[in-house]
Amino acid sequence: MNFNILTYSLFLAINTLIIIKIGHICHKNGKIFIRAILSENNKLTSEISKLLLMGYYLINIGYVVFITHNWKPLHAIIQIVESIATKTSIILFILAFLHYFNIFWISHYIKNFK
Repeated sequence: MNFNILTYSLFLAINTLIIIKIGHICHKNGKIFIRAILSENNKLTSEISKLLLMGYYLINIGYVVFITHNWKPLHAIIQIVESIATKTSIILFILAFLHYFNIFWISHYIKNFK
C-alpha cells in the first residue's frame, strides 16, 4: 500500500502551521528589532519587515513544493514518521539559518549605513 497521500496531507498540515506561526512571530518581533535600528523611519521599517515576510513565505512554499514533488513512495508507517520528521526538521533548520542571517545582515548594514 502506498502511503504518500496520507504523508503529503500530514506534511502539508504540519508545515503550513509552522510556516504561518513562525512567519507571524518573526514579522511582529522583527519589526520591533528593525524599528530599534531605524529609529527615525517607521515607513522603511514596515516595508523592510513586509519584504522579509514575503521572502520568507516564498522560500518556504518553494521548499515544501520541491520536497513533495521529489518524494519517494512510502510503504510503511515508520517511513511516514521518518520522512515527515526529517523533512520538517530540515525546514526548521532553514528557518533558523535565515532568521539569524537576516538579523546579522540588517544589523551589519545599518551600522555601516549610519
